[in-house]
Amino acid sequence: MATKSNKFAQGKYAWGICDICGIRYKLTGLRETTIRQRRTGLLSCPTCWDPDHAQNFLDRFVVADAQALRRARPDTGKYQSRILRPPGNWINGRPPDPEQQAREMAELRAAAWKSKAMAEAEANAWLRGHQEGVRS
Repeated sequence: MATKSNKFAQGKYAWGICDICGIRYKLTGLRETTIRQRRTGLLSCPTCWDPDHAQNFLDRFVVADAQALRRARPDTGKYQSRILRPPGNWINGRPPDPEQQAREMAELRAAAWKSKAMAEAEANAWLRGHQEGVRS
């Protein structure tokens, strides 16, 4: 009875060359490289062989990383954000006095003007520093 022969020899004595570094290794010791789980056809030695990195597969997963806020409001200033109650609110069941309301409105206007002036001064200082840096 005839024995079935293999299509290829085992190659236990065969030598191969690493496609990455060019050093001679046993053919059975060389491993095939893959990128994104697809064979590249390159054989590499154990020192050059790298498994597929997890970063190569990030696009296969749906990632929803929302950055924007729904119905966002701009910051109107430091002073305004620290007021507990706007002028004209009822406190303890009583309406505000006209004097109190006028005083609080004046404070709000002064704080808004001050914060606007400070923002303009900071912008001008930055611009001057930037222009000086460009000139040197």
